[in-house]
Amino acid sequence: MSQDELYAVTARVVDEFTSAAMLFTGLDVSNAVKQTLTEARHRDISPIVRDLYERKGMGAYTQTLIDVMAAGQKPAKAFLYHLPEQAVALYDDAMRSQLATPPQRQQRVADDGALSASATEAGVRIGKDGRARVPRKLIENAGIRGDRVLVRTDQAAGKLTIVAPGSSAPAPAPVDPLYALPDLFFAATDNGQPLNYEHPSLLHIPRSMIDMFGQDPNLVARIENGTVVVVKR
Repeated sequence: MSQDELYAVTARVVDEFTSAAMLFTGLDVSNAVKQTLTEARHRDISPIVRDLYERKGMGAYTQTLIDVMAAGQKPAKAFLYHLPEQAVALYDDAMRSQLATPPQRQQRVADDGALSASATEAGVRIGKDGRARVPRKLIENAGIRGDRVLVRTDQAAGKLTIVAPGSSAPAPAPVDPLYALPDLFFAATDNGQPLNYEHPSLLHIPRSMIDMFGQDPNLVARIENGTVVVVKR
């Protein structure tokens, strides 16, 4: 098991939990990861979970320190990850039972391999966390490579445009936490909003950027002139 493999599986599990708007702890993530990587250990997974949270890889999720039972016996503290509008009390036995269910293999395959190298259009899945998920394969089909993209918002035209960062542009600075939107890690630039891939095969577009499409939009991503445009169907 490589570190890259561990990171990829952990990122997928976190995406599955956040897409379903579940409340969860790092231990819940570890237990789910171990269903795929049986040799994985919580001490190796928990730093990845914290890194994803700090880099806004969970979108608008926040964290609250709660009391838990370590190994089911000893009182301990743990961070609970949840959307700001969700009460901590929702993390109950029923929620923990859902978290213990093996991840949806079918959804994982659809994210990873449904698009061909010639695909020019793909549906955009929006999770219950409000984030849009654009297949990385489609973005790469447009010739946009690397681990970071720029997303430009055009509210008048009702579209988002994904473009490659300028090769000569300076690295974007992290958002000042005193003024940050809850789901953005980088400050916007004149050329667009920088976003990093925090998932092996999906680009997450934060809900703060998706809100302009209204409630429960049906979105599609299309390649246009070396860019990827996200619009309503």
